[in-house]
Amino acid sequence: MNQSENSDDNQPSSPEQGIKQQANNSRFVSGQQATIGEDNIQIQGDNNFIVKTLTFLVDKQTTTSINYKKRLLVKVKDEVEYRLKKSLHNASLINLGIESHPQQVNNPLNALVKIGLKPPEPIPENTTILEVFDSVNGQLLILGEPGAGKTTTLLELAKVIIQRTKEKEDYPIPVLLNLSSWKENDQAIEKWKESKKNNKNNQNNKPKPLLLKWLISEIQSKHGFSNEVIMDWIKEGQLLLFLDGLDEGEPTRQKICVEAINELLQGEWQFSKLVVASRIKEYESLEIQLQLQGAIYLRSLTEKQIKDYLSTINLIEIWNSIKDNPEILDLVKIPLFLNITVLTYSDSENFSISKWQESISIQQKADYLLKSYRERMLKREISSEKDNINEYTFSREKTLNYLVILAKMLNKNSQTEFLIENINGSWLKSEIDIFIYKIWTMLIYVIFLFIIFTSIFWAVFNNYYIALLLSFLFSLYWGLIFFFGFDTNENIKNKFNVQHLFLRRILYRNGYIPWNYARFLDYCTERMLLQRVGGRYRFIHKLLQDHFAEMPKQN
Repeated sequence: MNQSENSDDNQPSSPEQGIKQQANNSRFVSGQQATIGEDNIQIQGDNNFIVKTLTFLVDKQTTTSINYKKRLLVKVKDEVEYRLKKSLHNASLINLGIESHPQQVNNPLNALVKIGLKPPEPIPENTTILEVFDSVNGQLLILGEPGAGKTTTLLELAKVIIQRTKEKEDYPIPVLLNLSSWKENDQAIEKWKESKKNNKNNQNNKPKPLLLKWLISEIQSKHGFSNEVIMDWIKEGQLLLFLDGLDEGEPTRQKICVEAINELLQGEWQFSKLVVASRIKEYESLEIQLQLQGAIYLRSLTEKQIKDYLSTINLIEIWNSIKDNPEILDLVKIPLFLNITVLTYSDSENFSISKWQESISIQQKADYLLKSYRERMLKREISSEKDNINEYTFSREKTLNYLVILAKMLNKNSQTEFLIENINGSWLKSEIDIFIYKIWTMLIYVIFLFIIFTSIFWAVFNNYYIALLLSFLFSLYWGLIFFFGFDTNENIKNKFNVQHLFLRRILYRNGYIPWNYARFLDYCTERMLLQRVGGRYRFIHKLLQDHFAEMPKQN
């Protein structure tokens, strides 16, 4: 914000106490400042130091804000490109050596769209997801069956929105978040409901949105910006939320989550543009609907699309093998399973068309396909740019065991994303392990208190023995209170503290996790069983997570 050089535009600053300003008898000359008479009349020009300082600070703040937005855009762009690159669809192309010609195998958008109160209708041929997004003014719900490509469609839309944001600086920045990580406690939800009820007719005293705290926490955790910066972005409408996994949260919380999302679309916290993705069955079972302007339903592939796709990538023999099996055709109409079929077809050791066809139900056929994919990826040869990536290997049995436990814990907590620092006492299975964990945690707490109390009582009584005795009694008292009130399911925020390391030691001793968990997770990421975004890990698909969760623990 530059100050005008035109002297006619210069205005006197507001008078402070004890100072009068006489506008009528004073002529303001550019670059001039004077004091006249005993009444201390002040004359100022545009070189006023305070004005210049404030101008400098505002300009600096504006520049900093722009730089923050650019950094966020780069981080989101990197995340979207990485996740698309590591998708199963892209992996199948890489495996066939046609990565450099993706335009040859792009699938058209095969979907139904519903706008407002109009009935659903097929999307015209060659319509892009961006055109659908614009037609509903940026408020879109993406629905589909498991494996239909909801997340991929979400990422593809985010990719083109990022390009738009680059070209239009005032356009909001897309931010990808997964709703399965929303874990608001019951007390906060009840307080929010009561507050909404009490302030229903009071527009000037509305409670903060239920999702606000979670939004700030997730963006801060993923991208590293301060709460104040994120809050400013939200207030100024500079964020475009892409909320995936509405169906992946706790079933009892999904209705409340929909209410909380609708709250973001109203009032002073209004998000004018917002995208949500969910499985259609879980969404339709809810008693409430999202107040978005339009929805898109991703349909299964047609037989012609499957045949054309396989023909394009020179795998028409797959089509010839499955075209007469209706159940297998129904399965590969789901894009996820078509991509897995392409990836595993050439692995004769773990995949056989005849065995696949012998499976009785569609579920058994899906399990066989997921098992074949799992075994192929475990034996996958890695040529990575990472240093020493192949020096650290894990046996098949240990890898399966660790992944089974991870998947079971994620499903138990209704989550799809995993952070190492979120490991807590709920991972412990036996009462003995829980008791040992609580005892050692209490001892750490008691030792800490003992040191604090000793220094206090020594300063008060100046007697070594009295200080030790009182410190011991007070520390033991508060330690017992801590022991009986200790919640083992609470997350340990600092993964480098003693409590966290001791918990991981117990889990490692019991064979639940490897000692170097980050190295193991990266090992599985290289084998396309997991994806990594920042410090977070997730299975390559929720169906693969469910597949591992249903497996028994390995010996």
